[in-house]
Amino acid sequence: MKKNSIFLLTLLFALSGYRAIVADTPSASALPLSNGSFEEGTTGWSLFVPPDSKDKNCHFTISHDSPHTGSSCALMQADTFARCGLAAPNISIQPGERYRITAWVRGGVDLRVQPNTAGILIRLTLLQNKQEAPGGDFYLALNGNMTRKDIPTNLAAVPAQWTRMEAVVETPADADTMRPCLFFWRAMGSLYIDDFTVEKVDASVPLTSLIPSPSVTTDATQDQPSTAGPMITNVTMPAIFAASTNTPPPSKHTWDFDRTQALQELEEQGKIIDNPTDTLGVREIFRFALEAAGLGWDPDKINKALTLARSMQDLDPKSPTYGNFKWAWGQQGVFDKNAVEFCMTPATLLRLHYSESLNAEGKAALDDLISTGLEGVKRHEVKVEYTNMYLSKTWNLISLGEVLGRPEVTQGGYAQLQNWIDNVSKIGVSEYNAPTYYGVDLDALDLIYNNAKEPSAKALAEMGLRFFWTQIAANWWSPGNRISGANGRDYDYLYGRGYMEKHTGPLGWLSNSLEPEAAGSAHSQKNLVTYFSECNLNPPAEWTEPLRNEIPRTVVQKWGPNPFERCVNYVGKYFTLGSSGASKGREERTLVANLGDLPSVPELSFFMDARGDPYGTKKSAEAQGAMKALHIQPFIATVQHGPELIQVLSYQIPKKARDKVTCLLSHLLIPAQAEVWVDGGLVQPGTADAPVSLPDDKLICIHMGNAALALRFLWASTPQGEVAPIQYVLDGPDGVAKRITVVHSASTPSAGMGTVAIWMYGEDGVDDAHLASWCEKCSSVPFTAKLTDGLLALEVKSERGPLRIEADLNKSYRNVLSGGEPDALFSVNGRDIGREILPMPKADAAVIPGSTGELSK
Repeated sequence: MKKNSIFLLTLLFALSGYRAIVADTPSASALPLSNGSFEEGTTGWSLFVPPDSKDKNCHFTISHDSPHTGSSCALMQADTFARCGLAAPNISIQPGERYRITAWVRGGVDLRVQPNTAGILIRLTLLQNKQEAPGGDFYLALNGNMTRKDIPTNLAAVPAQWTRMEAVVETPADADTMRPCLFFWRAMGSLYIDDFTVEKVDASVPLTSLIPSPSVTTDATQDQPSTAGPMITNVTMPAIFAASTNTPPPSKHTWDFDRTQALQELEEQGKIIDNPTDTLGVREIFRFALEAAGLGWDPDKINKALTLARSMQDLDPKSPTYGNFKWAWGQQGVFDKNAVEFCMTPATLLRLHYSESLNAEGKAALDDLISTGLEGVKRHEVKVEYTNMYLSKTWNLISLGEVLGRPEVTQGGYAQLQNWIDNVSKIGVSEYNAPTYYGVDLDALDLIYNNAKEPSAKALAEMGLRFFWTQIAANWWSPGNRISGANGRDYDYLYGRGYMEKHTGPLGWLSNSLEPEAAGSAHSQKNLVTYFSECNLNPPAEWTEPLRNEIPRTVVQKWGPNPFERCVNYVGKYFTLGSSGASKGREERTLVANLGDLPSVPELSFFMDARGDPYGTKKSAEAQGAMKALHIQPFIATVQHGPELIQVLSYQIPKKARDKVTCLLSHLLIPAQAEVWVDGGLVQPGTADAPVSLPDDKLICIHMGNAALALRFLWASTPQGEVAPIQYVLDGPDGVAKRITVVHSASTPSAGMGTVAIWMYGEDGVDDAHLASWCEKCSSVPFTAKLTDGLLALEVKSERGPLRIEADLNKSYRNVLSGGEPDALFSVNGRDIGREILPMPKADAAVIPGSTGELSK
């Protein structure tokens, strides 16, 4: 062992009367670990690897990749879930001494923690006479929990940015030696460590509390996720959670902002309020009023904004939209009834929490808006499956009833929340995995949880939050900073990003900068955070981290009453592959995959296009003025089992819509940097004017990094029944994406049906050296595809078992779907987490219309 400089320093401080010197101050005395900043390389440090992890390729090196301070930091890595520790030399201690232990850590994009394990921790090994101390060792978890003897389960997300681990301990009477060690405790990938220090502190420095902790075994076979449940006591809970009351509730976070910059942003928005243009939105006006009040800024400007909003409100009691609002200043009437929900949310927050910032005139104007707005909310019919608006209306009823002294309205909001819970417990979330609308859902549930006076309503909101957060975590693709899998509603064709980042960003899940979506703001809003601070709940880590760290995982989610209305997503180490079994709207992406290891890498997606708009860049205005790129809604049939699927897309050209159908194409968008291999050769893409043709009877391999996706077109036909050509083109925005396109019809088709069927299979660990053999193996997978009188029969027989689809394309009917994942409300690797979270619905709960319970269209 290397010379123990820490021991010598300890003796020197003791001989010099160190205790007397520090007794007058609680500040720390310098007692650094030798080379705690790793500027001298590995000197003074060693890697400890227990026998059960000798084969995990654990290693410790010095990195110069963005250290916390200086030019160097430590990098600890393991190929698979391992126990290993970066160990410092022993420190000689006396009973009753206090030490502050500090280390800065950040995870690499590949860092994963095995569920229900400690993952990352600091162990302070305690010895007496060179033997293990009778009372055991100290353990500091990543979330700050400190235990002795028992090993804690980590409850915190592994940070992507530098984060401090710190504790103050008092040395026990049963130990004479302490050795700090920062551990992988069933973790894999890369962990960066810097500025590891041990400081001796005065007795007045508070100790880190020791907490009782359920121990976790060091047995290498432990790999099951935790089944800890929520802290909910006011509603009927499933038996699986009945014995658990230890899960903490959601915690609040605060938003950082620069007040000077915020006031400047308000000044700019105020100028727009003073001189409104036709496109100024009403929700931007309400948001301005709330943000100004939150900063206590210019009551006269707030009053002017509220007066402007009042002029946009329908004040005719005989009107069906009485109490609602014009979406934009220049519109003649109410075209989007959702406006009242977007307006009443900031209005009620303004009335509940910030009314002291209003003058008398402003308070009167706000009360008028709210009183009439309640009628608009009541007249706004929202279906329960329209999740984001239904939950927004639920919050508005609860809050409007509170501010207006109308308890029957608030109770109606509570009943609506119960109805939503009952329906989700039957059919799941209809707007599944929506990168934008999940953010709106979380906003509404956060507001209910933070403000509901009824404990049972707060508990229902917590149920909903847990359901959303576990789904987000289960589908989260950490390298891409995004939720992966198919999306019920999405506007970002390339990256699948949206307003939900306002919730995932504060958790440290984004390696890129957090820039919340600007919708709802009249001008820059980077420092206007009053609304964000109202919707400010972080989920407990045990809701999310065991799921994010369980790799690989297969996620199954219901999103409708029919058995085929569900999505499946496989999340591997280097790729994801997800699909939906049907389509209910023009904003969906029903097949989405991921490759690569950076947020700048676009997603892969497969869909039909009748506008010649593969990248979603040709947006058109809806009635209320919103600009959207909407594609057609084909008949879809899908079977997915883990990382393998078959999917059919088929579109019958309707007579009344032929003037809107300018072409009929099926696109697979892929990252520009991904390689495309056919028949053992790398193929380069062409251009839109000179596309490269791909064979329709060959396997196509899409390769990037350490993963690959096999693609085979099982069927591709034109509306005339001929074989549709397949093109390979690089023409994406800024060159970030390219496409493989099936050309059913390059121009407006007169009649007929375009159909495509594909098989896709993904695998981790397919590097350059193994790509050729892997492609050859995939090429040999047998399949059959036959179309007879409109009945398309597909079967693929891979090692995982046969996948089969029989679909009547003329009737849009799914006759056979077999070989896919077992059905579940929301499951991860076969465990139905959704059923654990949500109770069975009441017998009299509202039922979504259209359920047939069979394989129908």
